[in-house]
Order: sequence, then structure tokens, then C-alpha cells
Amino acid sequence: MSFPASAEDMSLHEMVEQLSIIIGAPVTVESNKFELIAYSSHGRTVDPPRLLTILTRRVPRDVIQKLKQAGIYDELARSEEPMSIPSFEDIELSPRVATPVRAGDEILGYIWVYTSFDELETGHLHTLSRAAELIASRLKMKQSTRREQEIVDEVIAEILTSEPEEDNGLREADFQFTLPMPARVALIDLSPKDAETTEMPPAEYEPATVLPVIRSWFNEINWPNLSGLVHNRVVSICYGGDAHANRRELKQSLTALRNTLSVDRKDCRAVVAVSSLVTEAKKLPQAYTEARHSLVLGRAFWNDPPVVLYEELGVLRLFPIAFDQDLTPMFNHPATSQLGKYDQEHETDLVYTLETYLDCNMNQQKAAEKLNVHRNTLRYRLARIQEITGLDLEDPYQQLAVHLACKALKFQKSYRDMH
Repeated sequence: MSFPASAEDMSLHEMVEQLSIIIGAPVTVESNKFELIAYSSHGRTVDPPRLLTILTRRVPRDVIQKLKQAGIYDELARSEEPMSIPSFEDIELSPRVATPVRAGDEILGYIWVYTSFDELETGHLHTLSRAAELIASRLKMKQSTRREQEIVDEVIAEILTSEPEEDNGLREADFQFTLPMPARVALIDLSPKDAETTEMPPAEYEPATVLPVIRSWFNEINWPNLSGLVHNRVVSICYGGDAHANRRELKQSLTALRNTLSVDRKDCRAVVAVSSLVTEAKKLPQAYTEARHSLVLGRAFWNDPPVVLYEELGVLRLFPIAFDQDLTPMFNHPATSQLGKYDQEHETDLVYTLETYLDCNMNQQKAAEKLNVHRNTLRYRLARIQEITGLDLEDPYQQLAVHLACKALKFQKSYRDMH
């Protein structure tokens, strides 16, 4: 069985799976930087290095070092044919066959077949060589696409993180020509909902994986945008003020994007954070700051964040500014300090109880349900809070002051986690 002519129309993953079926052994394709590109299903018992490569998306360091020390990579660089790789018991590496993926003298990557050389048939060697040619063509295309994306990312980072020079009219004119105004800056962030028990995000949460989905979505609804990665986070400069200046329409559109991202990621927590509308390109760095602030506020205050619009955050917008400028004492309240100390000494949760009660507009039934306690338990806690702090929760100004203090404490934790 030879590599089918239709292989040229296959994706890399389909190609690798087909190669595995033909040879009858698991296959992995790795880049010249030892990153996992594609892999087939196992089909048989495989060794720990392959499993770890798949889990971490990268060849284990001890495997790289061992193969370098043994001269394997040097031999592959000189070879154009499949090579037999012996076992290395000290790193639990079983025998395999390696084929260099090359474009002329340039090594683009490697195909690894998890079987011994003796088990391969003559036709398999030809199939591996043909597969290496097809995969080399795909990797060259990916290299070109990746470089194009890197250029876009660099442009976006330049636009959003550096102000146009005041005395450079050409640069300002170039900004205006390249970036039609008005525009907003949106940050799109995905993470597993159960982040505390997840050691690393799955590949589908990675920004580089999500970016093509976001671009496709914008294109499908004909929303002009410039999207890329800045500081490993998806950023979109969204043009047009007529159709999307209205906040309701804007939220409806971006909620659809959020839902699109969540369809195949049911355990994900997606946040779309959006700046206010700016009418000049030189104000895009300010819009980027607004989007970053909206993101951290959204992650701090909503378990399942909606689309977070900067202009709708009101006084909460002061939190990131205050934390950046070390002005957090302005939000302190003696009641939260007293309750925090009491919680530590008695292993209680009165600060959270107070915050939840105020979140529920002091509706005891709703607050008890949210806290998952009986109403009598909540009444006891509220009485204890007033006894410890002397708070008069009927006073709207005291309500506001202590509520902001609770939110400042909650924001502080999220802010530190993101920095």
C-alpha cells in the first residue's frame, strides 16, 4: 500500500494518520526546534518519550540531549533517507525510524516512526521519503504564513504599545491611512474554567490556535479588523463606528464571537474585553490599556464573564489605575480589615458573606441561595458582621464604601494573578 495521490489535499494531521495506517506503526512529526507538529493515534504500546512529547507539545529535554550526544541529529542532517535509531534504555526510548524533512540543505523537521527498521518493508521506505517531501512542502508554507503573522503581530504591538511621535507628521498620516477610524481594541482570552486543577491549558485554549478562529469569524460577518498576538494574547483592532458604535449591537456581535469560541470548548472560560471607541489612531495605545483593564476586571468580578465594555465599568475603572499607582489605600475600609482579621483567626468567611449580601442588593433569600446556606445562618452571620464592625447597612453611603472595599480586595487577587 503506497501513499495515495490524494495525500496532497490532506491536512498534516490526516497525512500523518494515513502514513501510520500504511506502515502499521505510530508516527510523529516534529519541527527542527523539537516542537510537536502532528501525530497519529497510538495503535500499540508506545514509550514514555512519545507520550510526554504529545502531552507537552515538545520533545523532552533529556531525549534531545541524548540524541545530540549520540550524534543522531548530525547524521539526520547529512541523510536524505530513513534512518534506524537504536533504543536508549536510560531514557526509556524504544527503537524507531527517523526520516529528515528537508528543503534542499535546510532541515525543517523529522518524521518518527515507532517501530524498528527491520520491521519496515521496502515499500515503506519509499512511502516515508514521499511523505517527507509532502510534509516539507507544507512546513515551508507554514513558515511563510507564520512569518507573515509575526509581521502582523509586530505591527499591532507597535501600534498599541508606542505613541506616535508628536513631531512626526508622516507617521501620524501613515497611521491614519493604514487604520481607518473610529475603532475599538478588543482582547479575547480563553482559559479552562477549572484553572486551579489544570496544570497547563490544552492546545485549543492557546492564543495561536484561537487566533484563526477569531479572524475567520470577523471575516464571515464582514467586520474589518486587524487581529494578532501581543504578549501572547489575542488582540483585535476592530474598525467601524457606524454599525458598532451602539453598545447593544456591539455586545450582541461580540457575544456571538464568545459563543463561537465556546462551542467546541465547553469547559472554557472566555472573556471578550473591549475598549471605548477612539477616533484617532494615536489614541489606540490608550484603547489597548482600557481593554487590558476591562479584561482583568472581567476576570475578577464575573465567574462567567459577559462581554466587558470599558465604558460600562463605571467606578470599577479606578481599580487598575489605583493599583498601578499604589493608591489602593483609598479603597480601604476598617470593616473589611476587621472582618479579614476575624476570618483568619476563626476560619470563617465573613468578608465574602458581606460582599455576596451586598451583591444581591441585600436580598437575604438570594444571598442565602448564592452562599448555599439557610436564611437563619445568613442572618446570624450578618448580625455577627455588624457586631464586629459596627456597620450600619441601612446607610447607603456605608453600603457603597464597604462594597467598594470588598471589590478592591477581590480585584487585588485577580490583578496579582495576571501580573
